Amino acid sequence: MLRQLLPLPPRTGESIKAQMERLAQILSKQNEYRKIEARLHKERQFNRKIELNAQLQLLKTEIFKLEN
Repeated sequence: MLRQLLPLPPRTGESIKAQMERLAQILSKQNEYRKIEARLHKERQFNRKIELNAQLQLLKTEIFKLEN
């Protein structure tokens, strides 16, 4: 019954505990993504924007891997 309330579907053979841990990791990485995105918009130096953008791309791929 608890699985129906979770926002992402379980992986094949995944326990509820593992699914909850994966959800917590996703939420944490999404929070970090939003913080870096805010820093990116405030940053003026081009080279720092490039670094922040690279961090965002890395986080985006990590989130995608956790969701699928």
